Amino acid sequence: LSATNTLVDIYVKADGDLHDSALDTLGLGNETYAFSTTDSTVSNLNKSTMATNYNLIGNGLSGNVALYMKFYLNAPANQPAGTYLNTLYFKAVRHGQGI
Repeated sequence: LSATNTLVDIYVKADGDLHDSALDTLGLGNETYAFSTTDSTVSNLNKSTMATNYNLIGNGLSGNVALYMKFYLNAPANQPAGTYLNTLYFKAVRHGQGI
């Protein structure tokens, strides 16, 4: 993160469920993530469920701060094999201004 003379809030959201080329769907509730500004391995942290609305993942960050993320996918046993994709969006705004 590069921020000059300001603090920044970072948000993340997904565009929807995950889909493969055969149009199989894996619900967005199966995609979770964890984040940290201090632990580059992002281990032993609480997971958040990905959503289609912006969620705060970095609050009041200053310049030269790293935001580490780890993503998890929980596929049911009967889920067809495939490469599932969705798009993630990240937004940075001046601290306290909200989305």
